[in-house]
Amino acid sequence: MFSYTLNQTAPTVEFDGIGAISGGGGEGVLLPHYPSPQREEVLDYLFAPNFGASLHTLKIEVGGDSLSTDGSEPSHMHTENDPPSFDRGMEWWMATQARERNPDIQLYALPWEWPAWVGAGDTSSPYANLSKPLFYMTEWLRGGRDHHNLSFDYVGVWNENECDADYLVALREALDANDFADTLIIAPDTTAEAANELLETMLERPDVAAAVHAVGYHYPDSDTGAAAQAAALGVRIWASEDDSTVSPPAGAAPPTSEDPRIHPGGGCLVRTINENWVRGNMSSTIVWNLVMARYPQMRWDYTGLMAATDPFGGSYEVLPAIWAAAHTAQFTRPGWGILEVGEGSGWLERGGTYVSYAGEGELTIVVEKMDAASSLCERGGRPDDRVGAPEAENATFVVGGHVGEGEAAEVWASHFGFSEFEAGGGDGELFVRLPDRTVAGGAVTVEVLPNWAYTISTRGGASKGGGGGGEVPPRGAFPEKYSDDYDDCRPSGTPKFLAPMAGAFECVELEGGGRAVRQAAPELAICDRGDVRPYAVIGDGFRVSYNVSVDVLLGEGGGGFVGARVKGAVGSGTGMDGVFFAVNAAGWEIALQLGSIGTGAVASGELELGGGWTRLELAVEGEAATASVNGAVVAADVKIPAPYEHHTAEVSGVVVGLGEGGYAAIGTVGYDGVLFDNLTVESK
Repeated sequence: MFSYTLNQTAPTVEFDGIGAISGGGGEGVLLPHYPSPQREEVLDYLFAPNFGASLHTLKIEVGGDSLSTDGSEPSHMHTENDPPSFDRGMEWWMATQARERNPDIQLYALPWEWPAWVGAGDTSSPYANLSKPLFYMTEWLRGGRDHHNLSFDYVGVWNENECDADYLVALREALDANDFADTLIIAPDTTAEAANELLETMLERPDVAAAVHAVGYHYPDSDTGAAAQAAALGVRIWASEDDSTVSPPAGAAPPTSEDPRIHPGGGCLVRTINENWVRGNMSSTIVWNLVMARYPQMRWDYTGLMAATDPFGGSYEVLPAIWAAAHTAQFTRPGWGILEVGEGSGWLERGGTYVSYAGEGELTIVVEKMDAASSLCERGGRPDDRVGAPEAENATFVVGGHVGEGEAAEVWASHFGFSEFEAGGGDGELFVRLPDRTVAGGAVTVEVLPNWAYTISTRGGASKGGGGGGEVPPRGAFPEKYSDDYDDCRPSGTPKFLAPMAGAFECVELEGGGRAVRQAAPELAICDRGDVRPYAVIGDGFRVSYNVSVDVLLGEGGGGFVGARVKGAVGSGTGMDGVFFAVNAAGWEIALQLGSIGTGAVASGELELGGGWTRLELAVEGEAATASVNGAVVAADVKIPAPYEHHTAEVSGVVVGLGEGGYAAIGTVGYDGVLFDNLTVESK
């Protein structure tokens, strides 16, 4: 038996909460279109207190009209002079849903990309004229407050990119001057190296130090190496983006080749949350991403706490990471104190960690004993001196002074991860309530087993899914014949089931009545992922033989296209592969990679288009493509790759097969205001 004492007189560090990120390019774009009650159930698992993850913080993307990992989020200000619109995208909706379920949830906003005008002529940075990004961000916060009744607790600078010290100071001044004094700044939201550089700047510049509430690290592997510097400044350290473990559910369609990136997401997260404190003094862990509610077979598949990729049938998966987050979040609140290492938190004698939280007269201890091989993360793992396989132990926690003699503590447990030593592997029992433990002699004892996590808490009120919940329906399918005339689409909203990958696609009113979809981004954004031509996808990621057609109204000098069998390495700067049929006033072409339209066509020809709407149609079957304009065939039986011969993506240096077939797509050849209407996708 091993004993661990919680010092009742030691000072604590304020706990800032457990959160998740809705961002990185429309990761939740399908969720608003889910059928009820499944939509509400997914949201409850994420946000409702004492139900599922019970998140303390929701971090959302400030859209920038550009590819930002797995898609594109629209900006509230496409141009500097047009009035802003606060009805675009789905992040306002997500934040509203979170606040409705938990009025105390902390909201955190961060730009991934910036519309080009913010750069004041600099296409690589938003900092050439600081007044522009300041205006852009304060307008966004004003829209949240005035149009959606959303106040934001935190705001960031620029996701995984340059953090300008003068901008930090100016942002703090602008927030104070525009009635956002309560909105705190987290920076730099990037690598450990850059975050440590910011700490050095803060030591040299008191004005920068005064502007920053917390230094946010991305994927710090639990140890930033900067705890002493942060303590000297009195500033907090956060893992402001972490985890990202690829953890497909059992119902996920498999790729064509074995995916070596599949890791046990629950084991990774429960270990990471504890180690972020024990190794790195990080008072908050925020996971990317919140929910995978977009089309799969793209790039960073199944990195969310949940998977909700089926708006057609309403099926969803509660991934083990939900319960990893619940082990801490259901039993704590931001503002509680975390006991320091050696005073109530630390390493277990036979492998694993424990972290203690105290607040509101309650005590919570979170314990994990994950084997290194059973808690692999996409980034980061156990330190070398802690990699040995953990052993079972009876752990006695001396809690006298924190918990009264004879008081009962709830115990919840989860078996996470897999190991070559465990028959069957996979995730086992998750978030199971064990018999309560009674404090006797000022202590409570729990048997701690390898690859299990435990929460010991006096708080009470926890539950797994509220004690029941609806039955998840079987998985549906994209219709064999699908059409949309967009007349029911909300102006400025993203069309149902359409997932923008680059640029901005939104519904607009037509002068003669009815509605259509417009590509609204006027030029390439200031972006950190590279970009490709504006396009959006829809449909079935494995469908092989079908027709896709759409009406287009081209702008002066612009062009539009339809695509089939589309998917690929989103976020890599090369766009997606597939079969693309593009037209403009001069001619047509068929290309096999989106980035190559206009330069690498496999077939092309001249074309005379009159004014008005033009109908484009692309049919793919086997190794042949046929393209038509206004019902007339312009290219028949063009040789294309077999549906199983391509489609790969590189993720963290690993080339992953994405399976045969692919999505339908629409898009623009340039950044022009092309209109789209009457989309049809029909299987052959």
